[in-house]
Amino acid sequence: MAAPKVLVADDSATIRAVVRRTLESIGMNVICVSDGLEAVERLREEPPDLAILDINMPGLDGYAVCSQLHSMGPSWARVPIIFLTSDRSNALQLLGQKLGAFLPKPVRPEQLIATVRQFVTFPEQCVQSSL
Repeated sequence: MAAPKVLVADDSATIRAVVRRTLESIGMNVICVSDGLEAVERLREEPPDLAILDINMPGLDGYAVCSQLHSMGPSWARVPIIFLTSDRSNALQLLGQKLGAFLPKPVRPEQLIATVRQFVTFPEQCVQSSL
């Protein structure tokens, strides 16, 4: 079984670096993009096991990326989404829970890992190497 693949879309280079480092430490294949348009381009190539989306991004915001993802067909519509954002609106939190999860920025690495583990299955060697 291959390492789980996650797409991370956030316009902050710092957030992308922290999320990448955190998720690679538990054996994930991380693809980072800096805006919503690039996220949709990468999503069209192949559905990831998980998408982590910021809401406020240039080009397309996280809502639009989510909408595009769900319009691509059943394989893409099943991709769990974690909204990782500083926007703490109740509507967004409810949407995040419906589609996957909502995590407020700043996020602690252990909180990110615990949330990601709810949605992806890890190969045995990845699980052992992250303990």
